[in-house]
Amino acid sequence: MFTTSFDFPLPSLTILCELAFNFAILHDLEQLVQHLTHIPDCLRDTPNILHLFLTSNPSAYAVTLSSPLGSSNHNLISVFCPITPIAPQGPPNLRCFWHFASASWGDLRRYFADFPWNDYCFCVRDPSLLAERITELIVSGMEAYISRSFSRPKPSKPWFNTACFHAIHDREVAHKKYLSLPSPESHALYISAQNHAKSVRQLAKNSFINRKCQNLSRSSSPRDFWHLAKNISNNFASSSFPPLFQPDCSTAITSISKAELFAQTFAKNSTLDDSGLVPLFPPLSDYFMLPIKILRNDVFHAIAGLNPWKAYGPDGVPPIVLLNCASVLAPCLVKLFQLCLSTSTFPSCWKFAYIQPVPKNGDHSNPQTTIPLL
Repeated sequence: MFTTSFDFPLPSLTILCELAFNFAILHDLEQLVQHLTHIPDCLRDTPNILHLFLTSNPSAYAVTLSSPLGSSNHNLISVFCPITPIAPQGPPNLRCFWHFASASWGDLRRYFADFPWNDYCFCVRDPSLLAERITELIVSGMEAYISRSFSRPKPSKPWFNTACFHAIHDREVAHKKYLSLPSPESHALYISAQNHAKSVRQLAKNSFINRKCQNLSRSSSPRDFWHLAKNISNNFASSSFPPLFQPDCSTAITSISKAELFAQTFAKNSTLDDSGLVPLFPPLSDYFMLPIKILRNDVFHAIAGLNPWKAYGPDGVPPIVLLNCASVLAPCLVKLFQLCLSTSTFPSCWKFAYIQPVPKNGDHSNPQTTIPLL
């Protein structure tokens, strides 16, 4: 089976049209697009078929036409073909929002102060397991004394309001009427509906941007600035990466395969020199480093210096919780840090982090054109 498509935006290119026609005859191809794909704004211009979809197996495809997208005057062509389905991804994870303004901080501190830490946590001598149990207890206290809500991911176009929906619906209705019964009246109605939908969408987007800018001018938080910058860079759409090409020429489509490919790319770029050369040892010294002592006041002051509005990592413990409960959590953290030093062990759960790949200029399907942003 052979399938190809052509798009000739200029009907005057007769030479290319003849080449396409000869190519279709030579390979026994059939044109599947049979409806008008270009509706000119001016009534005296002739609508025509500018887009071709040629195939040697027409029964395997189904072609549908929709009204143009955005400011284009070319109809949207959809071609459906039965292919091996991709394993469906799971439902989107619900995002948890903690309502710290209504938190019962006093009850939460008493919960931590009365909990038998020694019986549940410090009976183990594995820093990794101890860190996991301390994290588990902190999160359980949050769930008991801090209200929360869950929200699904934001819409891809937050500026798209009810007026945009109705304007596009009216454009679709006018488009179908024109295709079913072309006439000067139906053409004028369609062009009017198309222009109206375009202006409504642009007005909604501009209004959304103005509101965001006004909110930003009244706020000094860097979070608001980066939120707006992210929306603008993504055209107010949720960030996503296209299918990525792997070294074996296969394609990474699922989120897990993309993440694994990024991990391999970042690890390759961060590989240490393993040429086998033994590094030079520094000259021996009579100086010995004194034992490191971690005091409760040191941990308390370190927690007091945290920014309460910073985002938290995979452990799910926000800095604002550590800050408000520093007096009762500092002794537990001191014991954990001392165990880490005495056993020369870094907890495994602390080795995970959220990484956001930031595309550079170039092909976004190539994982080499991204840099990690921690």
